Amino acid sequence: MRGCFLFLLLISSPALAAGVKTTESAKIARDAIALLDRIPSGKRILTRAEAFWNETSRDGLLRHLAYGPVSRTDAVLTRHYHPDSGEEVRERYVTVVLRKDQPILDVAMDLAHELTHATTPPTWDPYDPKLTAGRYMHAALEANGGEIDAVFNECETAVDFKRDLELRSTRCDRYLVLTGPENKLAVDRAKIQGDFYRVGNWENYVRNRLGKETTQFPLLSMKEPELYSATGGAPYPVALMREYDELNRVACENVRKRGDGRSPASITVDGSAPTPSTVLGERCRGVSFSSAQTKP
Repeated sequence: MRGCFLFLLLISSPALAAGVKTTESAKIARDAIALLDRIPSGKRILTRAEAFWNETSRDGLLRHLAYGPVSRTDAVLTRHYHPDSGEEVRERYVTVVLRKDQPILDVAMDLAHELTHATTPPTWDPYDPKLTAGRYMHAALEANGGEIDAVFNECETAVDFKRDLELRSTRCDRYLVLTGPENKLAVDRAKIQGDFYRVGNWENYVRNRLGKETTQFPLLSMKEPELYSATGGAPYPVALMREYDELNRVACENVRKRGDGRSPASITVDGSAPTPSTVLGERCRGVSFSSAQTKP
């Protein structure tokens, strides 16, 4: 039996970024885990992560953490093609990258944020011919485990840290409100959601990229941005447009390579080898097979 064909697609949140340093001491990550484990919201997040990675202890989570210049979640999607059977098997490997040169409270809050992404299966398929920039942006922001969920969970840990441990971080102050007759501190999810769509001078660029899909984003606003992608260096909708372009380029390149291989599993119903246009539809129209940054 012949071997399988393997293609890789790296997906990061919120944007594709540089390499990961994995050789440094685990102390900072271990301390961040221990801090989260002292509050209710942190315990829930860590327990979910253990189940996701099939680990039996908090220390087991260290196998899935690394350090880098910014905190982010990296997911590598592999597609295995078995030429004889035509079977395709997909696997997703997830690593959480932590920025360690910051106060341990901030590392712990970053970890809560990134574990929200890491432990939620994606709601989109990078090889879906119907995946558009608008659908990708909506999934990245609004879907379960998306950016809105991640910031909400991050800020819930800020509430717990302040209430239970008297540890205060200012990074979530904008989203904390007093609710109910007892004036309990809570997180304003609606305000988080609105802030993700504040793009300032990028509004025309985003609207032009979305085209007709703009109607699906009524919160899109010219207001001064409040939330910037740490790796994309721009408001989230802009960073996600760039990420979609790169994801698209890699997917189209992988399909093209698969077609060049002409394995039996790759032949289409009419006997021809697949091309980016036959597999990914309009997504590969005009795609340049070299990475580039998009500017307004």
